[in-house]
This record gives sequence, structure tokens and C-alpha cells, in this order.
Amino acid sequence: PENYAYLAGSKDPKAVRVYARYQSKYAETVRESDRVIIELVDDLRRRAGGRSMRVLDIGCSTGNLLKHLNRLVPDLELVGGDLVSEQIEENRSNPALEGIEFQQMNLLNLGMEDEFDVVTVNAVWFSMSDDQVRRGIRTVAAALRPGGTMIVFDYFSTFPQSLEIREKSELYPEGLTLHIRPIRLVDDMLEQEGFVGGSFSPFDIPIDLPLDPESRELVSYTIPDAKGRRLQFRGALFQPLYHLVARKT
Repeated sequence: PENYAYLAGSKDPKAVRVYARYQSKYAETVRESDRVIIELVDDLRRRAGGRSMRVLDIGCSTGNLLKHLNRLVPDLELVGGDLVSEQIEENRSNPALEGIEFQQMNLLNLGMEDEFDVVTVNAVWFSMSDDQVRRGIRTVAAALRPGGTMIVFDYFSTFPQSLEIREKSELYPEGLTLHIRPIRLVDDMLEQEGFVGGSFSPFDIPIDLPLDPESRELVSYTIPDAKGRRLQFRGALFQPLYHLVARKT
């Protein structure tokens, strides 16, 4: 409750509509960060000998990642979880998401045990406090089968500093707290909650995202650096985006 973004924000109809409109851009075209997650899941399936795997995407929103997983990776049993009950109902009635199970879920209390081979947490942690992230790791660990894998896409940093940025905008006039965590801190959390082999890979987006100076919404855009890499920004904020892969012992 201390962070408007994760819990209370799910009850703000305007915020839900704006995010759903953003997600609609990727209903047919795979978002580049999701493409990496899809490749990771496919690699895990192949390493498992091609056997069927049960995958949960927590914070699934409109179900784009699951839709593309269903299309691109065979032999997956897919489940989507989200706080927003209205979004879950929309997903259930969407024929493009047929065959995918959707449930209202709270990452802080999944209430499941040994149910999934893979759990993805896609752009959720940045809106959560350290205590919430730790609780989220713990409940994902319980939901994973032994040897299962958690895949996270979020803000991380190689520097030994934790950043909390209070962002006030037209969408969040009361303020939204964004968290950028040091990799060492997250590694310690993972180890304490029963994960091994945490691997953090910086996300180097392979396409340009143009900035619309007329837009009143904060969406990601890229600026090239001197080496030709595309730096990703959200308004004035540089986004240190990484993919994290960790295995439950």
C-alpha cells in the first residue's frame, strides 16, 4: 500500500486504460524485450528435452507476452496473472488468447506451491519496495517446481547504490516511486530465498524508438551514444534495463 504504482494503481481506471493502450501496440508485433524472454523460455524448453512446461506470467496485463509465447514456442501450458480483475475478464473473452488460463493474482501472495516450471515477472519490480520485492521472490520460489526458473525484466544497476525516484506526471499527479536496485542487493535476496545462478544481462534494444515531442505520455525512446548503442529513456530518466534469470534450488 505504500506504493501507489503496484497495489493502489491497479484500481485507477485511467492508469489501467493508458497502460492497456500502450500494450495494444504490441498485440501483433513482439516487443523487443519480450522477444528476449521468449528466446529464454524456448531455450529452457529445449534444455528440458522439449517436454511440456507450465509457465506463469505474473503482471500479464493484456496478455501480449503469453499470446506470442503461445504462437512461437510449442508445448507450453500458459497462465497469466494480474491484479486488475477487469483486465483478467477481458483477456478471458479475447479469442486471440484462447487456450491461455487467466487468474487474478497478487505477486506478494501467489498462494501456490510447486506448480510452474517458469515464472516471468515482466516490468513489475520497479514499482515495488525492497520488502515487496523480497516477498515477491519468496512467493515465486514457492510457486516454482524444484529446479524451476524465474525470468525478470526490470531496472538494475551495477553500481552499489539504491535509487528511489519520485515521479509526478499527468497520469500520476500524486507521484509514482520508481526503484533502481543494485545487482548485488538482488543477488543477496535471491540467495536468501532459495535461488542460485542469478544471471543479469543488460538489454540492448536492436531498434530505434522515436521520441514524440508532442506526446503528453511518458513512453520509452532511444538516443544513440558515441558507440552506437541505443540508450533507453523515459522522459528525463535513463532506464538501466536488464533481464534476470535465476533457478530455484
